[in-house]
Amino acid sequence: MRPEVQKLLWRSRRGMLELDTLFRGYLLRHGEQMDAQQLAEFESLLELQDQTLFDAYAGKCELENHSHQLLMQSMMSAQDSSTR
Repeated sequence: MRPEVQKLLWRSRRGMLELDTLFRGYLLRHGEQMDAQQLAEFESLLELQDQTLFDAYAGKCELENHSHQLLMQSMMSAQDSSTR
């Protein structure tokens, strides 16, 4: 596994199991195919507070940054398709 993906896997450890599962699962499935820009966007998403991320995950709000919102939707869609 590429070092930059391993770094993000470590940083994806959150205080909420749902976010751990979402972020780490997405990276394990897609991290090797992500380019530098996508990895940077993922890393910037990780800068947000857990509660903000969880609220977006739960559908209570949309993230202010459009790119972050699209990435969150992509992760949730990938999670939905992997559990079927």
